[in-house]
Amino acid sequence: NYTALFQLAKLQLYKKEPSVIVTDTHRLLSELKLLYEKSTDIILRYRAAYYLGLLYLQEESEQYNKAIGIEYLLLVAEAEIGSESASALFRLAKIQLREESNKSLIEPNKLIVALKRLNENPTEAERSLNYHCRSAYYLGLLYLQEQSVQYSKADGINYLWLAAKAEVGSESAFALFQLAKLRLKDDKNIESSFIDRNKLIVCLNTLYESPAENEQNLHHHAQAAYYLGLFYLQEGSALYSPLKAIQYLWEASGDSLSEQSNPFALFKLVQLYLYSEDNAIVTNINSDKLVALLNTLSNKAEEDELRMQALYLTALLHLKTDSKHYNIDIALSLLNPLADNGYTSAQASL
Repeated sequence: NYTALFQLAKLQLYKKEPSVIVTDTHRLLSELKLLYEKSTDIILRYRAAYYLGLLYLQEESEQYNKAIGIEYLLLVAEAEIGSESASALFRLAKIQLREESNKSLIEPNKLIVALKRLNENPTEAERSLNYHCRSAYYLGLLYLQEQSVQYSKADGINYLWLAAKAEVGSESAFALFQLAKLRLKDDKNIESSFIDRNKLIVCLNTLYESPAENEQNLHHHAQAAYYLGLFYLQEGSALYSPLKAIQYLWEASGDSLSEQSNPFALFKLVQLYLYSEDNAIVTNINSDKLVALLNTLSNKAEEDELRMQALYLTALLHLKTDSKHYNIDIALSLLNPLADNGYTSAQASL
């Protein structure tokens, strides 16, 4: 029963707890290999190869073997058999983006050629699944890898715009956020001048105002608000409006710091409150709310870096002498453990 076999592979791959054993992995691999080697049905063969590739790429598993996993995914990607081929291609692109160019097991030029085919000449089925947009997103990121041979900022930005303008799927939103990062990174750099800031603002506003129908949309809403806030904080630009920026950053932070919120928006608000010399900015930031949200984040954050950043910024709020939260004892009780754990900013503050 091939359907059951593929379902077992999915359960093993997408289980919530990595330590939970869904099935006998060695037997699963053997059955999938047998199907790949013996089946005369090309779709079944490459579907088996696709799951073999993903299973071998599970880093927490005993069977982890990056080279074999990539080899299987390359076979599937080159077969051009539909959704599995496209999914294999996108997975290979993700791997390539994390690799150091001189250690990569993937030939980047071959990857780019395959992604371009999917972007420029998608079948009707591939277009209906938005693969042309997703391939544009990954092409954009690959061309923006500064250490790679294929680096081309112009091509990278052009492909990201193609993905962003599609306004469909997560990759479209991610492409827009990547363009916003590039435009904000160095506003005076001539290389970034061909990213139209006004066009970005329009696109971010469209995404920000789109209905929040699900968790994904809520996350995109928060991200769009965050980048809008940063653009409105750019001093010297025609957009500069710190009070409007603060509104967007509060929106991005959220009141409950859910998974859809952006903790970096909260950190930005804290920095503004601590270091801004503009009294209008400081008085428009509710310090009680900052302390409450930082406490929530330090208790809820799964990532150590976020948790420590929240604790550190809480300490700084308690060190602000003209604030009602000024309390040197509380600040030291937060800074000392952070410093002992090697958090350099806390060490410097002490």
